[in-house]
Amino acid sequence: MTEATWYAPRNSMTKPRIASGPRSFMRLPVVEEPLTASGPVDIAVVGVPTDSAVSYRSGARFGPEAIRSASILLRDHNPATGVNITTDLSMVDAGDAPVVPGYHDLTLQRLQQHLEPLYRAGIVPLILGGDHSLVMAEMRALAAVHGKISVVHFDAHGDVLDDYYGVKHFHGTMFRRAVEEGVVDPARSIQLGMRGSVHPDDVDAGVALGYEVIPWPELDTLAPQEVGRRIRARVGDSPVLVSFDIDFIDPAYAPGTGTPEVGGPSTYRTVQYLRALGPLNYVGLDIVEVAPPYDHGDITSHAAAVVAFELLGQVAVSRRERRQGARPAATAAVDSVTGVSGGTLATGSPALPSVSHQNLTSMESLALVGGCNLSDGHPRMPLTETQRDIVRSLDGLFAEAAKRPFLEIETEAHSLFLRGIGQHRAPLGTGRLVSCYSSSVAMDIAARALATRTNDVALVHPTFDNIPDLLKARGLRLHPVEEQELTHGELALPDEVGAVFVTTPNNPTGWVMPADSLRRLAEMCARTGRVIALDTCFRAQDERAQYDTYQILEEAGPEWLVIEDTGKLWPMLELKAGFLAWGANTRLPLADAFSDVLLSVSPMVLLLIARLAQDANDGGYRDLRRLIADNRQLVSDAVLDGPLALTDPDARISVARLTLPENGVDAQKLYEELLSRGVHTLPCDAFHWARNDDGRRFLRVSLARSRDELAAGIRVVAEVAARQAGHR
Repeated sequence: MTEATWYAPRNSMTKPRIASGPRSFMRLPVVEEPLTASGPVDIAVVGVPTDSAVSYRSGARFGPEAIRSASILLRDHNPATGVNITTDLSMVDAGDAPVVPGYHDLTLQRLQQHLEPLYRAGIVPLILGGDHSLVMAEMRALAAVHGKISVVHFDAHGDVLDDYYGVKHFHGTMFRRAVEEGVVDPARSIQLGMRGSVHPDDVDAGVALGYEVIPWPELDTLAPQEVGRRIRARVGDSPVLVSFDIDFIDPAYAPGTGTPEVGGPSTYRTVQYLRALGPLNYVGLDIVEVAPPYDHGDITSHAAAVVAFELLGQVAVSRRERRQGARPAATAAVDSVTGVSGGTLATGSPALPSVSHQNLTSMESLALVGGCNLSDGHPRMPLTETQRDIVRSLDGLFAEAAKRPFLEIETEAHSLFLRGIGQHRAPLGTGRLVSCYSSSVAMDIAARALATRTNDVALVHPTFDNIPDLLKARGLRLHPVEEQELTHGELALPDEVGAVFVTTPNNPTGWVMPADSLRRLAEMCARTGRVIALDTCFRAQDERAQYDTYQILEEAGPEWLVIEDTGKLWPMLELKAGFLAWGANTRLPLADAFSDVLLSVSPMVLLLIARLAQDANDGGYRDLRRLIADNRQLVSDAVLDGPLALTDPDARISVARLTLPENGVDAQKLYEELLSRGVHTLPCDAFHWARNDDGRRFLRVSLARSRDELAAGIRVVAEVAARQAGHR
């Protein structure tokens, strides 16, 4: 028995790329024989030179040739992602599919017949178009093999028209026909990038058909990682076709196309979106609508070749995981309206080590991969219209940031943010209030400075575990102090304790240190020579915490430091900045520790924070607090008749604890089953950093979500908890 052939590009160091023989995609071997009999093939590049169904400019029939020509420049390895596609994928160029110029229906029939055997063999065809109407043949052939498929559709147009010139099959109708024919599941499909002028009836047509649609004005406000999370959440583990129309890219970067739409993403932003896709069950790929007659310097063809290269990298990672026995890390198929398709969450999350071997931050990071994220405490709601207006002004903010002095911009951001949450005596413009690119960096700077003064710190218990982790990493010994002790009287601290660290509002309990309690603590620290450190990262969410902390600390006279956080307010992680302040008499080397970091927050981000803080001062904080309060009540109502109970009904921050029944249900067991159902939560044992067992009867969920997403997730939480507790 002969060894199977492994297909890879010719070595460009033995023969120049421009002299690579017959023109093929990425210099791949051309294999047009029946591929099911030619050895293991993962990817078959198939050209479809047709443009019989275009509505404006023809020329896409020359797209396959142009993309292949541009692709000879590509090599195997992508240094940005660390993926070498030829290590994980055996690839061939399978030539062009049969088409019949001028006879669109016949072309679709022949293309479907050509592709179906490839799909049945487990091969992923990379289709080079050709106008976009060819995707109809792809979807029909895929459905014949897999049943209904999912589609991830990048395009400036939704292609969901009912007809074009009275014709039902055109390059603007396919994704409506696909739903009507039952070959695509719109509840597990998503369209991205739509823009430009349309007929009024077409604006909401995709949503009406059941697709999730992220038009370009909204997509432009989302970080690529968030886009990838939403795609994975929508698609889940269903077989997915990624269909990429080159007019998704702004024509400044890709002019060679038949129906260009100005005002779209750059090529680089597009590459970022593709790299954020992550592991999915890829069964088909296409790049369409490249029309070389309108190109300049082949930049559109090169862009299309890079799109193909990036998509192949995503397939390579997914195939590697599947060959190693892992399922893709996609979980829930999330509906654009309810947050969860049919109110149910798909299974398939990757297995995790036990909770005791993970910290809470790693669990929150896992939730960003996909599924129903009730884990991460940051806001994850859509932007408001006024916030969108601010994001749309980024070009102007960038120009403003380049002109104004940094300290002036930083002071403006500090002032608007802090005064909006009641902090009028903060040390603005003194050099004792600095910006860090996360509150955790500010925390580490504080820990480093505290370690120069003392070996022992009293820390509130429970609290988020990255605080004790960062303090211990700097060699500090920790002494737990309960919230009740901080509220009701002076602390009886060991003499060796040189600092007291308090989180208020506290996470996960929502406890707020009253103003008079803070004054007593500050006065005690002043008398005993101890430093007081405050983490107030959730302050903006709870008006009870918005008494002027800085006034109390200055009047009481201890050495002090305070950490603030902008990341709990707006659903943009780019704005997750931390502010670190300290008193005039604080003799810790905080300024030196900060300067050693060598990186402050960019002036443009600070300007964006300033604009959003001003918007929040005009009512945005009230809206966020109202959403959190309404969602807390939703959670309370959802668990009312089951074994769970809301632990802290008076809390007002964006997380809530649930008390578990004592009869055999603990946080780790519940967390792990919920994870297998695609619902991300946090067990509370790690919050109880001094006595983990104290937290095993609590589970934390996040509240700053759309109401429908939270309702769908909490239903699953209640259902699983009831079953584990033996309730019916």
